[in-house]
Amino acid sequence: MKLFPGRHDSLGVSLVKVILGDVSREHRLKRELQDRDHEEEAISDISRELQAVSDIESVCETLLRHLRGLYPMECISILLAGSLGDGAVPETMVVKAESGYREEWSPVGRVLKMTPEGRGTVLRAVYSARPVNIRDTSQTPDYVANQEGTASELVVPMISQGRVVGALDLQSQVSSRYNADDVKRIQKLADQAAGAVESALMRDELLDMARRDRLTGLHNLRYFEEKYGEEFEKAVRYGYPFSLIMMDIDDFKVYNDTYGHPMGNILLKRLVAAMKSALREVDIAVRYGGEEFVCILPLTDIRVGEEVAERIRKRILDANPDIPHAETQPGGRLSVSLGVASFPADSRDRDELLELADRRMYNAKKAGKNRVCAR
Repeated sequence: MKLFPGRHDSLGVSLVKVILGDVSREHRLKRELQDRDHEEEAISDISRELQAVSDIESVCETLLRHLRGLYPMECISILLAGSLGDGAVPETMVVKAESGYREEWSPVGRVLKMTPEGRGTVLRAVYSARPVNIRDTSQTPDYVANQEGTASELVVPMISQGRVVGALDLQSQVSSRYNADDVKRIQKLADQAAGAVESALMRDELLDMARRDRLTGLHNLRYFEEKYGEEFEKAVRYGYPFSLIMMDIDDFKVYNDTYGHPMGNILLKRLVAAMKSALREVDIAVRYGGEEFVCILPLTDIRVGEEVAERIRKRILDANPDIPHAETQPGGRLSVSLGVASFPADSRDRDELLELADRRMYNAKKAGKNRVCAR
């Protein structure tokens, strides 16, 4: 039996199509509304979770977990400002967490300098303070790859009170992976996270101040005890070398007794500046106590560790003209003695390695001062 007999058949079919089309649109709109409600609920959950944590690691872990839930197949990294300055753009961005990268491509710890003449998707997003969506990396002439096989990339900055505090970076092996809805979704997440990130960075900077020596600005013994343990555990787990340098200022007591502690403080500041100029970005310099210093050199064997120590020794001699009364010290110069020890070549025991670097430093003093002892 026909629903619309005779010449009205075509009209009836058209009417059915209209009705079915309306039903389909209604279902689609309902589905879109449900998806939007779920997304808003998820963003609200993230916001509540972020309000409940205060340290950098927890903030990054929360963000990463939710991003992984939304984009399980992507390479994701979270970058935070190296420090909170007064300007809108930080001097550096540091990769604090990642997911989806192969181990050899992991960007964690990588420092990106934010300079106007620089290149890269992160830099563009930070300087424009807007999301940057690279739909096809092969068609982007100045694209800077940091992951093999990336075909598209989306970077969204996190902005709080007018300054960039971090960025969310998603990379896919599929071109045109991210559409306008993805950009809006990640933007909402970045907006929710920005305040928590800023608070965590401020807390981190306060903690950093507590772990620094006020006079020289170097890390202090408390920080060294934490960092040395972490570095040792990583070296054991992944089987890579690292070195320690123990350094002591030769005849510092003579200088202090002759010219007083205020002049001794000037000496310390200028000597530390010379020492830092000889170190690499990854190296960690610590004021161990009084006139004694220690440096942690990640991924560094004994040969390179000895080279770094020798560079420190020479830089301090070169800085003598800037140090008041350096020429009146015994030997006619202000110098340092350094001892170097390396994991695993010298020792696989944490306490023994530190003691060995310290003993070699004193051996350098016994041998005449102003030298490096690495054996």
